[in-house]
Amino acid sequence: MLDDLLLEKFIHSFFGYGNYEADYWFVGMEEGGGGTLEEISSRLGTWDSRAGQELEDIRTYQEVLQLDRFFKDPVVLQPTWKQLIRIFLAASGLSADIEAIKSFQKEKLGRQGGNTCLVELMPLPSPGTSRWFYSKWSRLPYLRTRDAYKAAILPMRLNHLKSRIKEYRPRYVVFYGKGYWTSWEKITGTKITTVQPYGFGMCRTDVTQFLVTQHPAARGARNEYFIAAGKLLNRV
Repeated sequence: MLDDLLLEKFIHSFFGYGNYEADYWFVGMEEGGGGTLEEISSRLGTWDSRAGQELEDIRTYQEVLQLDRFFKDPVVLQPTWKQLIRIFLAASGLSADIEAIKSFQKEKLGRQGGNTCLVELMPLPSPGTSRWFYSKWSRLPYLRTRDAYKAAILPMRLNHLKSRIKEYRPRYVVFYGKGYWTSWEKITGTKITTVQPYGFGMCRTDVTQFLVTQHPAARGARNEYFIAAGKLLNRV
């Protein structure tokens, strides 16, 4: 079983990787992984031993978890990150070729003090929305089902991310995963409209441009789609 006191601390305190003062924020639904009790125990223990920060440094944190294949040569591209990097590079007017993406993933993505922030709407890693292991690993009542977990935790997470965006005023916030459109609108506090030809969602507040894209793992999501998303940000 997991340490429920530590697990609850993690649920309420950990939001992702990088730097809240970054120009570019990427907001997803939840991290992948979390397929074994041992993995989650390691994640929780590592996070707690590193001072239980709201935002971790993605490289140094995952190196401790022995996920260094994403950060050492030859770099293995992580399927979700590579498309977020394509958006960043295209928005910055830079080349989004494979070598540029590998270099950015290795050195710059989700780093404390860097120019990207990767945060998650929900805190617990999971190998998929159809699978739920925490009911076996925890005695917390709201972890008995994914629906109970969402009902208990989602409002707090939405409010916290909304307040952080208001506090730090990022230049761009990219939400990836169109299935969570309603949640993204709760964070922005305004209606998100669809723009063509790619069907991106867009809205703006006084200082922040918001963009909604498909999830990188969505069927049919191509490299060109994420480059187009970055180019769109470059023009607004």
